[in-house]
Amino acid sequence: MVPGGVATILCALLVVAPPAPPAPPPRDVTLAVKVFPETPVLERAGGLQHLNFDLRLEAVGGPVRLLNILVRARDRAGGLARMRQLVPVNYPSNFSDVALFEGERFAGSQPFTVTGPIPMGGRVLFFNPWHAFGPDDPVGTLSYTFYFVDDRGRVGTASVDVKPMEARSLVPLRLPVTGPWLVYEGHDYETHHRRIFSAVNAQRYAMDFVALQGGDALYKNDGTRVTDYASFGAVVVAPGAGSVVARENGLTDNPVGARDDVNPLGNHVIIDHGGGLHSVLAHLNKGSITVAVGDKVVGGQAIAKVGNSGASDLPHLHYHLQRGADVPVSRAEGVLAVFQRYKRVVGTQQVMMEGGVPATGELVLGDPAGAMAPQPATPPPSPPPAAPEKKKPGTTR
Repeated sequence: MVPGGVATILCALLVVAPPAPPAPPPRDVTLAVKVFPETPVLERAGGLQHLNFDLRLEAVGGPVRLLNILVRARDRAGGLARMRQLVPVNYPSNFSDVALFEGERFAGSQPFTVTGPIPMGGRVLFFNPWHAFGPDDPVGTLSYTFYFVDDRGRVGTASVDVKPMEARSLVPLRLPVTGPWLVYEGHDYETHHRRIFSAVNAQRYAMDFVALQGGDALYKNDGTRVTDYASFGAVVVAPGAGSVVARENGLTDNPVGARDDVNPLGNHVIIDHGGGLHSVLAHLNKGSITVAVGDKVVGGQAIAKVGNSGASDLPHLHYHLQRGADVPVSRAEGVLAVFQRYKRVVGTQQVMMEGGVPATGELVLGDPAGAMAPQPATPPPSPPPAAPEKKKPGTTR
């Protein structure tokens, strides 16, 4: 007979302890990559092919640290044409700050250090530095592979393909200026129009025009007054047919060297060309706008004069084409404007451009003001040669 106390102890020993719960599976840490815009446009200017897009990187499931980026350029048949490795520490200025989110609610940002991690849920915009290719380089597909390491020391990869689309005219446009002008700043790799780290960038394909004094100077005298600039008061014309959907005409023009960043466009006109495409013409002269909201305009119609209002520190015309009529650069996506029938001035030569995109530093010559005549798709056939006229006796030619 076993005493009760001992029996209790034996029963307790015979009870099998429950198994320990299984260890949680390793977190699935990865890097999500998204391209902006989804289908970049391939521009041809200055003898090169230019690409203009950004890549958004988001750390999912945990923090990640970038190691390097491998880029492969392939032709349209998939054959490898060029290959390049990009090391982030060599491109620190190509990364935005880290945008932090709580769900989809923006919760602030923090500086991004290329040698440090992207925190879980953090989003960084990377401005693609391999932006120009030779005129004959195949650019059918660009494949980006990002190598990263998570906080457990495991290396991972994330890849995305970019298939550029050849630039084409989306709406008939002419230059918004007449006579000779300098493309003071376009949307090339180093320009401020491109250096906007926002997933949506209305100025992605913007350009600034400045008229020249005496053919090769930005201003006369010492350039300290707006009237020293030939641009100030110069005529602005509608770049294409459409309806005026927004305008501002009452803001004061800045002194040279000053800016109004509260009203970045300054006095401006926005024209709806249909199909969601809108022209934005900015930094106009106070009181110079001659069209009202609701007015119909035609390409080449004089609508305003160049001023120095808004975020402008010298008189110039800002122009860009965008989808939608929103003014903030974070709401409307910029699209490429291809201009018809303007001339490039190259030394003593004038080269007719049937459809082109002016680049930074180029000199262009816009048609005189007046309604833009539609251009035939193909030239009309030449008339048959006239039969030679017979000479009359006693006459000379």
